Amino acid sequence: FPGANCHMEMAMAAAAATSAAPTAHAKAPLINAAAAQLPLSRDLLAYYQSRVAAAEKDMVSLQGRLEEVERHVEAAQQSRRDLLRRTDEVAELQRALSDSHVFVWEARDTAARLQAENDGLRIQEAEDRRKIEHLLALVEPLSPDAALLVRAPLPPKAAGGTPTRGAGGGGGGAP
Repeated sequence: FPGANCHMEMAMAAAAATSAAPTAHAKAPLINAAAAQLPLSRDLLAYYQSRVAAAEKDMVSLQGRLEEVERHVEAAQQSRRDLLRRTDEVAELQRALSDSHVFVWEARDTAARLQAENDGLRIQEAEDRRKIEHLLALVEPLSPDAALLVRAPLPPKAAGGTPTRGAGGGGGGAP
């Protein structure tokens, strides 16, 4: 359509003059009204009206796609926030796990040290009992009851703990 640019420019100027800053969607009816006032052929007018209608349809379609993209962007941002939160939780749990490993190793070390000390004390107790029995065997007791009292081990309640087992003790006296 030759000469269409001139007619279109006039229609655009008329539409711009009637409205200071209308939105893109509001411009379409103004352009249609201005184009209807121009001395255009019906075919040319129908062509440009179909073009405007197609452009409006495209604009609505693009606005829908834009809203869809905005929803996807918001979902992606929410996913990133969740990922960061979970990453922080994992790091905190790893620190807690590391601290518990340190605590367990310290407890094992303390238990091993106490077990070694306990074993040493049981060995010392067995040696002390043998020495006492040896010394008592060298010296004759004054009465038979005195020897029993010295050789008999104390009951667990009086000793303040549990009786020892398997450490060579037992005292050798009667209960």
